[in-house]
Amino acid sequence: NNLGMAGVDMRAGIYVARVNVGCTGSWSNAAMANAIATASAWSGTRVINISGGGTFNDPAVARAVSLARSRNVVVVAAAGNNNSS
Repeated sequence: NNLGMAGVDMRAGIYVARVNVGCTGSWSNAAMANAIATASAWSGTRVINISGGGTFNDPAVARAVSLARSRNVVVVAAAGNNNSS
């Protein structure tokens, strides 16, 4: 639309919070937690989509997700990217 990124609704805003570390495509739990907390604080954020892969259980990420949920932000995460349960 020559105005940046757009979703299904051309009037909907999509904001990107990158968590990649360098050019490797990898990310850290701290970067993920920071991105979730930051995005949930942005005015108008209603959904956060986490399209990462791998398995982890990190307390900082869990706190950031809880913070987002307390701000009435829906958090959606990818599942099955690495063929594990």
